[in-house]
Amino acid sequence: MAAAEHVILKDEMAVELPSLPPNQGLEAFKDIIFGSTAGIAGKFIEYPFDTIKVRLQSQPDHLPLRYSGPLDCFRQSFQAEGIRGLYRGISAPLAGAAIENSSLFFSYRIAQEALQAAIYSPTEPLPFSALLLCGAASGAFTSILLTPVELIKCKMQVPVSAGQKPPGPLALIVSVFRHSGLFGFWRGQLGTLIRETGGSAAWFGSYEGVSAFFRGYSASPTADGSVSDSPPLPIYQQMLAGAAAGISYNFLFYPADTIKSRMQTEDVSRLSLDSRRPTFFSVGKSIWQQHGLKGLYRGCGITVGRSAPSSAFIFSIYECLRHYFEQDIFKGFCSQTTLPSYYLLAFSQTGQITTNRRTSIFKPSTMSTSPLTASELEILSTKAIAAKATAYCPYSKFRVGACILTQSGECITGANVENASYPVGTCAERVAFGTAIVAGHKDFKAIAVATDIKPGASPCGMCRQFMREFTTPSFPVYMYDGDGNHTVVTMGELLPGSFGPNDLLSRSEQDK
Repeated sequence: MAAAEHVILKDEMAVELPSLPPNQGLEAFKDIIFGSTAGIAGKFIEYPFDTIKVRLQSQPDHLPLRYSGPLDCFRQSFQAEGIRGLYRGISAPLAGAAIENSSLFFSYRIAQEALQAAIYSPTEPLPFSALLLCGAASGAFTSILLTPVELIKCKMQVPVSAGQKPPGPLALIVSVFRHSGLFGFWRGQLGTLIRETGGSAAWFGSYEGVSAFFRGYSASPTADGSVSDSPPLPIYQQMLAGAAAGISYNFLFYPADTIKSRMQTEDVSRLSLDSRRPTFFSVGKSIWQQHGLKGLYRGCGITVGRSAPSSAFIFSIYECLRHYFEQDIFKGFCSQTTLPSYYLLAFSQTGQITTNRRTSIFKPSTMSTSPLTASELEILSTKAIAAKATAYCPYSKFRVGACILTQSGECITGANVENASYPVGTCAERVAFGTAIVAGHKDFKAIAVATDIKPGASPCGMCRQFMREFTTPSFPVYMYDGDGNHTVVTMGELLPGSFGPNDLLSRSEQDK
């Protein structure tokens, strides 16, 4: 298998680290940090619009409507309180955004892994229906954490009477607990559950669906008719997919959010001790009887309008953070450290290491001309890249394809095959050479090794020695990255001062 990582120490010694299954604690930490960061950024963008939405939704049934629409609500709110009033109570929503998004991304990943472990193959992507189910599960889990935060947020967003000081979050927490006890913080839980379960299925489903469309549109078919893996989506495509997700999330289940906001913004201090609190269904029935479907979707336009840019930023920030830190953080640590190699190997046991943005440790090859013709190189590269699709790598997710060109013009392919007992796995290069040897081939012209990272990874130390058994130091090795670009080195450059069959004494020499 091609070496997944290279750590360059100050004495320029290359240490090859194994690809390991992801550490769940580290992955959960990433979900929490990256999801929280993305959620906080999105909340700053959307909060003024959310304030307008809550004020439109919470207008009492027994009084004439205070606002005729979103623009009128914005005008009155800005004139009365200024821009600061539109951001009033943002402390609770910032905490809520961090909790919501970190919980959504964390539980979405856990749900996917659970389905892959119990029902689907861990080596194959989940079908769209399974992704919808994972989104719904993540929303249901998140609703439990989100309801108390949204309760305080909605109460802070409701406008107060002239000359009255708006209550702070601590005062509202005390008031809710005094009047309704601990369970009072989950007032409106059913509405949040319906909104988050269905909305999160639509949120993740829309993002995955639009992303899949972009990938399918830009993917190029290989020579065998399959579709090659494409690099990560451009930022603008990620933002478009995120915008579609935000619109779907808010529009489809908006009535549940309207009912929830009405329930959470009622003045609990005016309720008598023996009065019955209106239920989710009674509040929904009341809104329907008073205002019809329009009442249930009051404020929906401004909500959908603010959710598009907010979700676009949330998804793009989360994806960028994950992509950047998964590729660079470990390489940055190891490239500056003077720790011995065995400490680095021990550190690598803490989680999956991927370093896609590495710099190649190889100098340009000393070969003056390529030993292959253009057509030979095209066939070799195409088959090596296509061989990645046959890799069995459920643990590292690190695919490697290899293709050997024999002197007779035949192409022999191989791919890495992993094992639950990690050292037992077999690398793509050894699979290809073993297949070629048992088929009777002994003379080889070149090998191509293809991986998904940039620059293309080199064969590991074991594979270099294995290949040296059947090749000469001038044997060319082409290493292809995820974009199809390649670097070529010789066997002698990969394994200088190597030990090969010619270094062994012949039988007659041994007898002497």
